[in-house]
Amino acid sequence: MCSILLETSIHDHTMFNTIKDNKYIEEVQPSCYINLIVNKPWGCEFLFFNETNISGWILYINKNNSTSFHCHNTKDTPMIILKGKVIIHTNENKYYLEKADYIHIPKGKFHSIEAETDAIICEFEIKPNKTDLFRLYDKYGRNQKGYEGICYMSEKLDVNRYFYLEKKNNYNNSDFFMSMQDENNQSTHKVLRTFYILINGKLQENNKYFSEGTLLNYYPKNNDIKVLKIQILDSN
Repeated sequence: MCSILLETSIHDHTMFNTIKDNKYIEEVQPSCYINLIVNKPWGCEFLFFNETNISGWILYINKNNSTSFHCHNTKDTPMIILKGKVIIHTNENKYYLEKADYIHIPKGKFHSIEAETDAIICEFEIKPNKTDLFRLYDKYGRNQKGYEGICYMSEKLDVNRYFYLEKKNNYNNSDFFMSMQDENNQSTHKVLRTFYILINGKLQENNKYFSEGTLLNYYPKNNDIKVLKIQILDSN
């Protein structure tokens, strides 16, 4: 289990400058993404919580498929691998990740996600903006297209697969457990790794300040903030 913190490079800046003024085809977006599934050529994604400065999305990426090679100009996108194996491609390297791994992708960093197996990924968007998307290349022909619009979206019908945590404080399956409170998964599956993510409010500790999207070492007892707890489970 690993944690990787990427940094932008000169190569990233150069590539962004070559495409930042491209005319992208902008699709009509909904006023709210709650209860919608965004269908992608590689699978789908959906919103599972939304706060002022951070939102959470679940990505289902089908085996041997991959996202476009893209960057975001204004938002960081940390990710947790909830199931499966993926390869994160950047300009400089390839990162082989699997269940319970974490990677932080900063704004301006070009990357794509390739699924070696069927994969489920939890992606956080810090300073959420779905249209903040610059695709350099895409094997599905979306190079000059912006984020998928309403015509690519459908309603969530399977409540056991698609969920929104504001309607219920927790969600669990055989691979992971999520809670907006400091509660534990009640199944018999072994916990491989636990994450605590600050999703609302600011936290100060020992002259250090933490903002939304920060990984914490424990679940703080503080009523002025909101923390998301994620437990990755051993489903074998």
